[in-house]
Amino acid sequence: MKLSKKNSFLLAFALLLFFVDVLFLGFFERHLIKSLLCLYAIVLSSKESASLLFSILFLLALYPFVVHGVFGLSLVYLIPLSIIFLHAKNLFQRTTLMPYIFLGSVLTANELVMKQYVLQVGFSHHFSLLTISVNLILLIFEKLLSQR
Repeated sequence: MKLSKKNSFLLAFALLLFFVDVLFLGFFERHLIKSLLCLYAIVLSSKESASLLFSILFLLALYPFVVHGVFGLSLVYLIPLSIIFLHAKNLFQRTTLMPYIFLGSVLTANELVMKQYVLQVGFSHHFSLLTISVNLILLIFEKLLSQR
């Protein structure tokens, strides 16, 4: 299946964001910026092709392998929340808040459930709020960039 020019650009942009996320993890030793997840929220809320969506989802599944050595750990909460989001998107038609609600719920699930209970990593309310805030601001910038 051939990707359109826009989808090819978004796929190249997704690969770039994957490497940016890994570089930020290497520099700061924290998972503060999740730019690939922000792009996933944008693509999920738009009417892009399924192959682009699955490509980004594969990169999101690959990221925990780089960090924790477990492939697909993020799919535990991404797939159910994506299905709920798609049903809610059909229910509420076109609302501009849907990517922000999706990103906030995914980051909350990641910070509260995955880190605290599954990975048993120390939990900090301040860092969790900072992570959610930074990524919501990053989503605004990525959404502006992708509309051009």
